[in-house]
Amino acid sequence: MSSSIDRMIDNPTVNEIKITIDRKELTILAKLSVNYTFEYGKHTLSYGDQSLNFIVKPSISNTSGLINPTQSNYYLFTTFYTTANVSDEAYDKLISSHFNSVPVVINGENKRLNFLLKLLMVCLLCKYPKLITQLT
Repeated sequence: MSSSIDRMIDNPTVNEIKITIDRKELTILAKLSVNYTFEYGKHTLSYGDQSLNFIVKPSISNTSGLINPTQSNYYLFTTFYTTANVSDEAYDKLISSHFNSVPVVINGENKRLNFLLKLLMVCLLCKYPKLITQLT
């Protein structure tokens, strides 16, 4: 059994960033990410004037994860493919559950996090891409 876990540390900004993990400085170039191996146990991550203490434990749900030290916004993009004979009502029912919430793991428990805003533009983009192209 492993005693460590790999996590991606992302830098979506246009500038390189420097973070510190357990007093070890790590530079991440602009628009890139790096994989970092954390041993199980206590760690400290610092970026700018902020610092975070956290504990790494074995994952109970999956082995993927993203660390976002810049606290940048991300978007989720999902594509739904159906056959031509699917009705608009069936399609709307299919996608509605995916645009109201997102699955997350909080304190090791699988949960769904509800979106505060309805993602109308995303729904329109999926269903009517030519309309969105004309609007922009």
